[in-house]
Amino acid sequence: MIIRKACSRDITWIEEYAKRNPETQVLVLHDIRHERGRSDFYVAISDDNLEGFMVVYKGFGYFYSVLIEAGNKNAVLELVKTYKHIYGDYPAIIHVLDHFADVVKDLLNISSTYNYLVMALRKEAPRRVFKPLEGYITKLKDNELRELEYSHEVGSRLKRLLEPYGIVVDGKIVAIGGYCAMEPEAYMICGVYVEPDYRGRGFGKAISSILVEEAFKHTDIVTLWVREDNYPAVYAYIGIGFKTIRRNTWINIGIDKKP
Repeated sequence: MIIRKACSRDITWIEEYAKRNPETQVLVLHDIRHERGRSDFYVAISDDNLEGFMVVYKGFGYFYSVLIEAGNKNAVLELVKTYKHIYGDYPAIIHVLDHFADVVKDLLNISSTYNYLVMALRKEAPRRVFKPLEGYITKLKDNELRELEYSHEVGSRLKRLLEPYGIVVDGKIVAIGGYCAMEPEAYMICGVYVEPDYRGRGFGKAISSILVEEAFKHTDIVTLWVREDNYPAVYAYIGIGFKTIRRNTWINIGIDKKP
C-alpha cells in the first residue's frame, strides 16, 4: 500500500467517492470545493485502487480537524502513521469510524474520546415539522442582529455558521442553528443551541425543523452529527425524522473539545 499526498487525480477520486456517500462525506466535498487552500489531502493506494483517504483541515488555527475514511484497518493504520510522521502531536480532532478507533488510540497520544452519531434525512422520507410555541424564527442577518440581544455563546456560533437561523423571544435570540456545509449533494446542519433557560420547550426541534425545510429547497439530503449521549438532541432529531446511519469516534489530541 502506498500513502501519498493527493495529486489532482487523487482529489478527483476522493470527490467521486464522497459524492456517492454524501450523508457521511459532505464535509469532504465542502473542503475540496471551498477549503482546498487550508486542507491537506492524502490517499491510500493499493493496486491503483483508492483504499482510503485523509483530510487535514487547518483553518481553525490552533487545532486541526482530521477526517480519516477507509474500508479496512490496514489503510487506517497507514494513514494514521502518516499523520503522526508529518504532524506529530499538534492539537487535533481526529474523526474515524468507531470500529477503527483503536488504531488511532494505539499510535497517538490521546487526550479524550467521544462517540457521535451521523444522522441523515432524505427529502422523500416522512418527517415532522415543528414550530416554536412562542417567538418567531428568522434568518439572522447583520442588520437585524444589531437590534437583537444575544449571549456570548450565540455570538460565537454566529461567526462559524453558514446561513444561521434563530428563534427570537422578546428581542432575544434564544435558539440558533445553521450549516457547516451546503453542497448540492447534501447540507449539514450544525451549531444547534438553545439557551439554558429555554430548554425543554421545543425550541431545539423548531430551529432544526426550519433548517431542514430550508435545506430541502436546494438538496435532497440533510445530515448532522450529534454526540451519542446527548439524549435530548438525539430524540429531537429522531422526532423530526432523522435516522442514524453511522457511529463515529471523535478523538482529541492535545485538546478536549466535545462534539
